[in-house]
Amino acid sequence: MNREPIEPLKQRLARGERLLGILVRTPAAMLIDMAGHNGYDFVLLDTEHGFADQQALADHIAAARAVGLPTVVRIGGGEVALALRVLDAGAEGIVAPHVQSADDAADAVRAAHYPPFGDRGFATYTPAGRWGKAAGSEHAADAARRTLVVAMIEDTQGVQNAESIAGAEGVDAVWVGLSDLAATLGYDARAADAACRQVWSTAKGVGTPVLALASDAKGAVAAFDGGAQMVVLNAQAAIDRCLGDWVLAGTTFISHPNESQESQ
Repeated sequence: MNREPIEPLKQRLARGERLLGILVRTPAAMLIDMAGHNGYDFVLLDTEHGFADQQALADHIAAARAVGLPTVVRIGGGEVALALRVLDAGAEGIVAPHVQSADDAADAVRAAHYPPFGDRGFATYTPAGRWGKAAGSEHAADAARRTLVVAMIEDTQGVQNAESIAGAEGVDAVWVGLSDLAATLGYDARAADAACRQVWSTAKGVGTPVLALASDAKGAVAAFDGGAQMVVLNAQAAIDRCLGDWVLAGTTFISHPNESQESQ
């Protein structure tokens, strides 16, 4: 039985749908299962600043597929071998960090796609190939139809080359990495925000969707309203905020138990 998501994330994106995902940076397969039952559209696993153990990645991708969620994986810079492995494991796409030029974007596309679109090694005896049940031609066509490539722009050179990056053949979306971008601008958050808006405007001009990160529902709405088509909820930040709120509430209850009870 083919348990792939009914419709590829890539096609939904090309059709102009707004897609909500969840960013997972630490091992949390149950969180992925919960996201699938709460109506999220995809999962983004971070191996650049998060976990990168191959078995854990495979388990998380399998958990996502079990609830019909496509997975996109942010790899580290130049990690062609990891791109191959996560796609073989059933991920629908990769995020390539620190893309500075159209050539960098083309390298990411080649790493993600089979010939003739790219250089990815071909195999059908993988989860993506349904353990050999997919014919070679069928698997190649399905991969071409599904494989998503997101280019991350994270420095001033990338901002300067945003038009050629966003317009590069095979780039399905762009994502501005605000933290790294701010660092290259002297840790100037305002300058980074301005550069981000410039990249978003440029991407819109060439018809390339934008991915954005949010830490709560309000931030997600603002990102969609600002022009993003893919928004990922930073689950780690959201959980950390909840933990902070709860400990604050608990401290208040301990310090002023009568007042806390009266407010309930």
